Amino acid sequence: MRRGATLRFLALALALASCAAPAEVGAQAVTSHAQFASGYPTVTHHNGTNTLTVAAALDRAATAYFVVVQQPNGLSGGAVTEPTPNEIFAGVDAANANTRSDAYAAGALVFTSADAESSALVDDLPDEAVYDVFFATHTGDPNASPATGTASPSSATVGVTNAATIPDVTPPSFAAETPFVAAADDSSVVVAVAASETATAYFLILPADAPPPDGAGDVVDGVVPENLSTPVGFHGSVTPPVRAVAAARPAYDASLNASSPLGGDAAFFRLTSATMRVDTAYAVYAVLADVASPPNVGRAVAAMATRTSACSPCDASQNLYLSGFSCSCVEGLTVTLRLSTTEADFLANPDVWLAHIARTVGVLIAQTRVVSYRARQGALEVTVLVLPLRPDDTETVDKVQFAANNGGETPARVAANASAVASAPSG
Repeated sequence: MRRGATLRFLALALALASCAAPAEVGAQAVTSHAQFASGYPTVTHHNGTNTLTVAAALDRAATAYFVVVQQPNGLSGGAVTEPTPNEIFAGVDAANANTRSDAYAAGALVFTSADAESSALVDDLPDEAVYDVFFATHTGDPNASPATGTASPSSATVGVTNAATIPDVTPPSFAAETPFVAAADDSSVVVAVAASETATAYFLILPADAPPPDGAGDVVDGVVPENLSTPVGFHGSVTPPVRAVAAARPAYDASLNASSPLGGDAAFFRLTSATMRVDTAYAVYAVLADVASPPNVGRAVAAMATRTSACSPCDASQNLYLSGFSCSCVEGLTVTLRLSTTEADFLANPDVWLAHIARTVGVLIAQTRVVSYRARQGALEVTVLVLPLRPDDTETVDKVQFAANNGGETPARVAANASAVASAPSG
């Protein structure tokens, strides 16, 4: 928040509506200087914001000056020294020797007649602080050289203490030139995000042709448009690191794609889900929310474009399961076989039986993995997962379905809970 709040002056005939009850100060005795009309001045803090309205009326044509002073100790507050009239007249003018360091806003209400109300809106006050407002009057120009008119004396200064207690009302900001998409593969998107304060970053990844979210709340809540042509790619949240807003943009090191921190910087996060499609254009939406209660949610929604990569064939020369090699572009197919053996023999010769199962189905050993087994009705019932070699590997799909012997009734990419009898391996 910057020092020196913005003022907007409003000439009103009546007190502002839709505000909390204002703090009031009674009128002073008649003097040679301008005095406040009965019931003035008032200060109204607009709850849940960092704005307040000051209002006044005078007994003659003159000017009412005010200064907003921040108490020490944050929201705990504390006493401040009452400013002198000259300090009130100086306001927040840095060139004026009378300006106070704890003054965060100031203004003047000009009156051309008696008993007519005038008001000003003070906004953009730093939050997590308590404020007092002090008033003085002048019939001329106190900052002219020489000054003209009559100033109110120190004894006539009006102070409204604890006029506004402003909690954390400022949403966090994206920092370090984030967010941005750093990388994308066939099943995930790597994003960079940092925040100006402790916060949660919410992400919603929609198909590129989907309508954008209707505001930050949709991103936080994961509101999904109707009739999407492609499923939602991702919805969830991460905890970004705190960085200065002007900090350097994080650089993604692709060689550290499987390291911690990802890409060599804690600002990088991998977003993935079971519904993310390969070779698909997506729009990535991001919003920040701080840890206040209730949280302050950033009003701006960041939008980024990306595309997941196309699938590449699996390398069948590697054992896809035992070597740790993965092929995220294909889905495993499940088939249940009945083996003419015992559990003890199966466990004693696992490689022999795995090779036998692969030959029975008609696929490579590297494509095959035993998921589970159980003795049943004098045989060993074994559930096997078979991994196609590429997304369009219909040959493997057909072989698994044939082995399942289900009459082609199961979906093309799922052959589950069907039985096929395999004899014991020869030799």
